[in-house]
Amino acid sequence: MTTVRFFFGIGSRYSYLAATQVPRLAAETAARFEWRAVHSPELIGGAGPDPFRAENRRGQYDGAYRTLDATRWARHYGVAYREPPWAEIDWKLMALGAVAADAMGAGEAFALRLFRACFAEGLLPRSPESLAELAEAVGLPRREFSDAVASPATAKRHRDNLQSALAAGAFGVPSFVLDDGQLFWGQDRLPLLRQELLDRR
Repeated sequence: MTTVRFFFGIGSRYSYLAATQVPRLAAETAARFEWRAVHSPELIGGAGPDPFRAENRRGQYDGAYRTLDATRWARHYGVAYREPPWAEIDWKLMALGAVAADAMGAGEAFALRLFRACFAEGLLPRSPESLAELAEAVGLPRREFSDAVASPATAKRHRDNLQSALAAGAFGVPSFVLDDGQLFWGQDRLPLLRQELLDRR
């Protein structure tokens, strides 16, 4: 069985789009996906110049274009898409929540629920309490989850995810790293990832 490390950012349109397809891809290819949350600005910053900064930005990083592009991809996949109020959400907290949920054995379920809340339902968690409500919805005990999100252990796991992604050559999200080191970046590379995984079967 091929193992794929799926590095994603909750505050990423394209990570959301990829996440809607990963469960089906895993079932089709019999690959095992390890969901690894990162706060994507930290990953991008660690990889080099930030393409989202005004002085560096060009076409594909323009916010209006990315919104249009994500809307088109969502229509292609047949999934909902709602633009979140980016500046109003603590995306680092979202990342730590996903890391904590993974450590508690519900990483994929929680990430999918959180993505749906942020990009499909418009019900974004705006506090640690509302984040814990989503964790409870996937079977995690609320208090233990809240404690885990704020813990040094979760902060370390997040740093480990970042270092693992950077060591694999990842420079953004979503990134998929196979057990032989091959890197596939971007949700639009999912067909290429699918072919590679099918060829291995």
